[in-house]
This record gives sequence, C-alpha cells and structure tokens, in this order.
Amino acid sequence: MIITYFIVVLLLLLVEIVCVILVFAFQSEVEKYVGDQLDDSVQKEYGLDGYDDVTTSIDALHITLKCCGKNNFTDWETSAWSKAKMNASTPFPISCCTTKEGSLEKLINNESVEPIDREACYAGSPNDFMNSEGCYDTLYEYFIDNLWIIGGIGIGIAVLQVHTLFITTIFLAKLRNDRYIYVRSPRNYRSILAPTDDKTYENSTYMRDTRC
Repeated sequence: MIITYFIVVLLLLLVEIVCVILVFAFQSEVEKYVGDQLDDSVQKEYGLDGYDDVTTSIDALHITLKCCGKNNFTDWETSAWSKAKMNASTPFPISCCTTKEGSLEKLINNESVEPIDREACYAGSPNDFMNSEGCYDTLYEYFIDNLWIIGGIGIGIAVLQVHTLFITTIFLAKLRNDRYIYVRSPRNYRSILAPTDDKTYENSTYMRDTRC
C-alpha cells in the first residue's frame, strides 16, 4: 500500500514536471492554440444553437477581464452571431458593455446581464461604457501578471510532493530494517513477530536456530 502511494506521488510529480517543460518548450504553439480556439469561439460558435456553454464562457470572459472579442470589439462584425441576428444597433454582445456589480453571478444563474448604461454603450464605439480591448491580449497580460502566483503555487505543491516522497522513502527503509527484531532466549533468537506457541514457533519460518 505504501509502495503504491509512493509510486503514485512520484508519477504525479513527473507529470507536472513534463507539463511545465512542454509549456515552455512549445510556448508559441500554446499561444497559437489558445488564440485559434478563442477566434473560433467568437467567429463561429458564440450565440448559436448547441453552443450555450461557449456563449456563457465568452460572456464570463468579457465581464471578468473587461474585454471584448479576440482582438477588439470589431471582431463581432464578421462573426456568425452578428450575421444571424442582423441588428446593426447592437454590433457586439451586451457582455462587452460595462456591467453592473453582480453581473457574473447573474450570468451563471442564467439571468439577464445588466449594463451600467445600455444606450451609452451602443451610442458609439469605443466609449467609456464598453470594453474595447481584445480578450487575447488581456488574457495574456493577466497570465503574466499572475505568473509568480501560479509558479509559487506550483513550486509549493512540488516541494510538498518531494517531502512526501522523502518521508515515504525513509519509512520504507526503516520498515525493511526493522522487519525482524530478535529477542535473546536460552536456546535461540526469536522474532517478536513469531507465534507465541512453542510448537507453532518451532515450525515457523521466523525461528533462527543458534544452538551451539
């Protein structure tokens, strides 16, 4: 059981190390992948039937990071959402507007998001009542700003795992060394783990005969 636990923790630590190496080794590929996924979500999936989770995720991203679209609010002009609704008075989703406090909770509960001033938000672009910056750059900046926190958490978890492996190794070594402890008797050395019945003991593999 202990050996199994040791192996599992060791494998988790190795997986974490490999993931970190891959992220840094393929950083440009990771950035491109994230950008492509965000672009597909904005241009091809948002607001369409069967993509409710994508729609909610993009709205949550807009509200949380105070951004709009992938590059900026003009991305919505060529999106499938814009073509489907055919409404020039709302060229971008309402989540791109500066929203009232508690809007994210309302979004999660499938309630309508309320902008601070809907009319001012759609009066002209850009303005102070909308989020005009793109989410890709904002998301990247958010990640960089919190990199030390993310790294610190990762290092803390890794140190804890290494400490656990170290303690487990010591415990296993001690368990192996103390597996047989012998007690001196007039005729032989007995293991304290041996059966107490003399007849059973004599037939036990624990007995170590030291007769002279």
